[in-house]
Amino acid sequence: MYFAGTANFRYCRAIMLCRNSLQGVREQFSRRSPEKSFAVPPLALMAWYSEGLDGIVQSVLLTSWKGWSVVLWQSIGNTLIGYGLWHMLLGRYSAATVTPWALLVPVFGMSASALLLGEPLPWWKLVALGLIFGGLALNMLSTRK
Repeated sequence: MYFAGTANFRYCRAIMLCRNSLQGVREQFSRRSPEKSFAVPPLALMAWYSEGLDGIVQSVLLTSWKGWSVVLWQSIGNTLIGYGLWHMLLGRYSAATVTPWALLVPVFGMSASALLLGEPLPWWKLVALGLIFGGLALNMLSTRK
């Protein structure tokens, strides 16, 4: 439980810091922006309840540069680039055309972790990848006219 609570708090706080610095203070208080902050209070309360203030401070201070680089990538790479491209696609194509491709997110995640981190791909993960590809193919072929 220690890792999950503090990791959630660190991840949430780092995303908010990066997002705020990239969007500026003015954007943070605009009409579109308040919903971005709704996840912070419950995650902070869960971390405080499960870890206490000392545990949170200790985990933030003892996080390595690799840990912070992961948080930075998650906040900039996934949030800004990923959602930016997603919104660009939704602007050009209908949601019914774009949304099935979101099924490939776990495929890229498992593939990248296997290639970059050496994480094993047991048979059940390969079956899951096959089911995802099969579902996507079935969806794409069944909607063709």
